[in-house]
Amino acid sequence: MTDVTTMTGITYTGISINTEVLTELDEERGLIPRSRFLQKILEERYYSNNGIAVHKGDIDE
Repeated sequence: MTDVTTMTGITYTGISINTEVLTELDEERGLIPRSRFLQKILEERYYSNNGIAVHKGDIDE
């Protein structure tokens, strides 16, 4: 178990993910913890695009 008192620069969030997408992520991630895998995807997306772009239709309003 991770000692959260030693972790800095981290904001904990809760997100909702479609069950079908989550199942595909679980198959792809293998033994990597889900939260770490999602963090890696978000960081790669953020740094490759100089930010995470949200396009109309990508989110439910």
